[in-house]
Amino acid sequence: MHHPPLPVEQLEGFGISAADVKKLKDVGFCTVESVTYLPRNDLKNLSLKKGIKKAVINKITEAGMSL
Repeated sequence: MHHPPLPVEQLEGFGISAADVKKLKDVGFCTVESVTYLPRNDLKNLSLKKGIKKAVINKITEAGMSL
C-alpha cells in the first residue's frame, strides 16, 4: 500500500529530538523519505556539517525504514 510522503516531524515519534528535526529541515529535508533514502556518504556529510551525531543518523534511517 502506498502512502503520501511523511513529514520529517514524524521522526520525533521515534526518539529523534526536535532540534535534530529542525537541523534536517534547515538543510531542506521535509519528508522522512528524503532522509531515509540518502546514500550513506551523504548521511555522513550531513552528520559532519550539521552536527547530527552518527547514532542519530542511524536511528533516523531505521525509523524511516520502519514507517
